[in-house]
Amino acid sequence: MKESNTAKETQIIHLMQSVDKRDQDKAFSLLYDSYANTVYSLVHKNNGTETQAEDVFQDTLIVLHSKLRDKSFKLTCKLNTYIYSVARNLWFNQLRKSSKLAQIEDVDEDFIDISESSLQVLERTQETNVLNELIMKLGEGCQKVLKYFYFEEMKLKAIATELGYANESVAKTKKSKCLKQLREMVTNEPHIKTTLWIS
Repeated sequence: MKESNTAKETQIIHLMQSVDKRDQDKAFSLLYDSYANTVYSLVHKNNGTETQAEDVFQDTLIVLHSKLRDKSFKLTCKLNTYIYSVARNLWFNQLRKSSKLAQIEDVDEDFIDISESSLQVLERTQETNVLNELIMKLGEGCQKVLKYFYFEEMKLKAIATELGYANESVAKTKKSKCLKQLREMVTNEPHIKTTLWIS
């Protein structure tokens, strides 16, 4: 049984790290089948509703996906332990903010101390998603410039070549104008204004 679980974990990690969306979808399906009940039990045991349990599990998968696709990240425990630990951390912080609980009651699972790392990953992912949504409201030219510069981390010279601009200065000017538009859009979104920083 132990070998079977190890093989399943290895398969999930491999699928999650794939660039093929079908592989990633399969990984999420396997994760749900294998680990959702554990996370749901944790949340239910600690004053959580079904909807909250589902949200915590989804947030846990976001953190896991981000971590596994980070080449510098090394998984030093069982996948089940890591998933439970992330979910535990996320739910504990929600309970602490609402002053409902000072100490969380665990189900029969091992966990590791991952401090605030899961929260930081989740916040970055949420901010990136918001930023993507705002960028998609800009014109196609701005979408490409900002995507290349911020998400693909291309140099301005390379962006100028890719988009057929005369030189690097043109790309820099275009980026500045697009960024100004984006900042104005962020200003009109009060719910993200204090958490989304654009430089």
